[in-house]
Amino acid sequence: MDIEQLKLVLETVQQLGAQGKEAFIWWIVLDKVLPVLGWLITFAGLMTVGFWVIRAVQSANEDAARLKQLRDALLDSCYRGGHVGDGAFQLMMEKAESLKK
Repeated sequence: MDIEQLKLVLETVQQLGAQGKEAFIWWIVLDKVLPVLGWLITFAGLMTVGFWVIRAVQSANEDAARLKQLRDALLDSCYRGGHVGDGAFQLMMEKAESLKK
């Protein structure tokens, strides 16, 4: 917007009177501020979802680490290393059942 257009807008606003000025202010707010607020809310929502995803992945990694510690404590060394498979989990359950008795 160049200086001539700005002068024209200001003259028009002065001629509108009090109600016209108020309407013009509301138009500026709705036209300029509302999209910015929309983008800020969208950005905050995306950041929140990203935080939830990171926290879920971190929690899953911690659970896997605890399960590996439990496997290492309950089973022989032949099952150490790598992920906890179905066979190792079944043996862990049997060992836990035997410890309960």
